[in-house]
Amino acid sequence: MDRVTSVSTATSGLSFFVAAASAGLTAAASVLDRRRVYGLLRVAGRLLKVLDRARVRETAIPLVVLAGGTLAAGVYGAYQLNKLVGASFNTSGAIELAVCTAVGALAMFTAIGGSRPLLRRVTVDREQNAD
Repeated sequence: MDRVTSVSTATSGLSFFVAAASAGLTAAASVLDRRRVYGLLRVAGRLLKVLDRARVRETAIPLVVLAGGTLAAGVYGAYQLNKLVGASFNTSGAIELAVCTAVGALAMFTAIGGSRPLLRRVTVDREQNAD
């Protein structure tokens, strides 16, 4: 069981690393793909804060839904495995899972927030741009 715990923790850590990298790339690609639209919205008077909030939501909501579903499936699988082998509830495992989830979520939201300067740079002085 210790080996299964170690592999599960390593898999969770790697999964959150991949998810954070994917979230960061998706957020940056979204800004670059829509730079003309974002620029025109800024010229029309839309606040950068509003654009940033919409950008974060469009990346974070699907990510949270997928991560939550995956986490729920993993917890259910672990529960069924523990029930099969007759193991009892492990408080330290639950704490480890909660910490791993919190660190992973923080990493993903940090990666999404990393494209905020890109949004600012893409939309600054848009009226002088030829686009």
